[in-house]
Amino acid sequence: MPRVAQVEPITTARVLRGPFDYVCPDGVDVGSVLKVPFANRELLAIVTAIKDGSEHELSEPTEVLAASLPPDLVELGPWIADEYCSTPARAYSLMLPPRGAKARSALYAQAGRAPDASERLTENQRELLASLPRPAGGDLAAFRRLESRGLVTLEERAQRRAPIHAQ
Repeated sequence: MPRVAQVEPITTARVLRGPFDYVCPDGVDVGSVLKVPFANRELLAIVTAIKDGSEHELSEPTEVLAASLPPDLVELGPWIADEYCSTPARAYSLMLPPRGAKARSALYAQAGRAPDASERLTENQRELLASLPRPAGGDLAAFRRLESRGLVTLEERAQRRAPIHAQ
């Protein structure tokens, strides 16, 4: 029996009640975001469950997106909908990054070469070197000076939009 992804389409229609069954592509799990054919258009949908088999004729998702929700947030969606007289689709849509949002990044400082014994450093510079690795944040100017001396390397890293959720 084929694996079936039960999905909640992200739509503003309040009368639409999911979940709906689709063929489950490889690598898809609860919380995955899919593009699915729905009526005469494509919608984003959140995978709310995986099961074996369905009594319905199944369509295949057109795309598996990189975005996903942690399973604990997927479980929270129906409660939010019930508690605030809304729909699961609306709850899930608020959990996803806004459409068209660009990925955020931040500069991270990492230790470069070790300072020579004869090298002069201020107390602040010593504290910054002792705190590595860390986000550059408000100390970027000081880290840039240390980078010019080879004591620090700065690299851009992707920054999560929200805190990491407990697994």
